[in-house]
Amino acid sequence: MSTPGAKDLPSPLARVLDQSGRLDPQWIDVLQSLVDEVRSLRALTKAQQATLDDHEQRITDLEP
Repeated sequence: MSTPGAKDLPSPLARVLDQSGRLDPQWIDVLQSLVDEVRSLRALTKAQQATLDDHEQRITDLEP
């Protein structure tokens, strides 16, 4: 089974593939940037959750 060329695909998908049906290199860079951003946001979220957990523990420790 061969990979369809970009001309055989729906318009949005055709825009990210080259004529041989492979992902266009410029889109690889865009997708890698998005992956990096998601990883950064996940790390930030984990750090924020750790801070929140720490604050909750401090409040619990102060309660009589």
